[in-house]
Amino acid sequence: MIKQPIDMKTAQKVAIEAGKELSVGSLSPMEAITSDEKLVAYIRSLGLTRKQVADSIPALLEYQADQAICEHCPGKDKCPKDNKRNEISLALENGRLVRTNGPCRLERKDIEISARFFIVSCPLDWLSKRLSPKEAGRAVRRELTKRLAKVKTGTVDCWVYAYGDSGSGKSYVLASSAGSYAKKNPGCAFVSTPDIVEELKEMSINDKNEFEKMLNRLSTCPLVVFDDFGNEFKSEYTFSSVLFPILQSRAKNKLLTYFASDFPIKDIQTMYSTKIGEVRARQLYRMLKSLSGTDYDISGVAVD
Repeated sequence: MIKQPIDMKTAQKVAIEAGKELSVGSLSPMEAITSDEKLVAYIRSLGLTRKQVADSIPALLEYQADQAICEHCPGKDKCPKDNKRNEISLALENGRLVRTNGPCRLERKDIEISARFFIVSCPLDWLSKRLSPKEAGRAVRRELTKRLAKVKTGTVDCWVYAYGDSGSGKSYVLASSAGSYAKKNPGCAFVSTPDIVEELKEMSINDKNEFEKMLNRLSTCPLVVFDDFGNEFKSEYTFSSVLFPILQSRAKNKLLTYFASDFPIKDIQTMYSTKIGEVRARQLYRMLKSLSGTDYDISGVAVD
């Protein structure tokens, strides 16, 4: 039940208490319904007769009020409804109008997006943004967006490496590209590299079956975004048992892989050489460099 009246200036506004018809301003309940073009179209789509409309005024007014809130949504976290993040729908069953509640339009969108990723370590709305390859700004911004467009079509090498200071937008822009790609290629992952390395290390000790399943999934899924790459715990064990097998498999099978890092690739080699030795660190560097080509120093990429 909607307990708060809705501002008349933003939509047809009706406050309703269970089963009671309330007039709003100079409008009668029926006038409030028939003067709302969207509601009239919805009534027609349900196939309601005039009598059924008259018998269902309370439900229709509550639906109208609920839709007015959703159309002027202040954001999921600020939802003013008692039944937050839900939306009313109506259906005609056995000649009677039946009301149901389900996830609201924004919640449904998030559910749809998250279904395309088996791990999501970023805000879901990042995955629904659209990037423009023609955006204004530094040349590196344009080159990165062009590169992202090309790797998704398979016309260039399959890895993309972007780095920059915290808050520069590197994770944001890669998430946007990943969200677009996952629409036709579900089963992707956006991982926090420090978190996933730690989780897999623990799994390898405590649950080898789950470890093998997750390692295989990250090694073979259509796309992985390794966010915060370079800030993971570095040791011979985590490199040899966790990180390198995933990267090696993805390299071998030419699978789309993105990296967002605070560090350029050459610094990754330097940091790893002190932990796993120069030979292994050089191996990692060559893999990253050969498949990524340019590592893009990104700063504040604009998003449409």
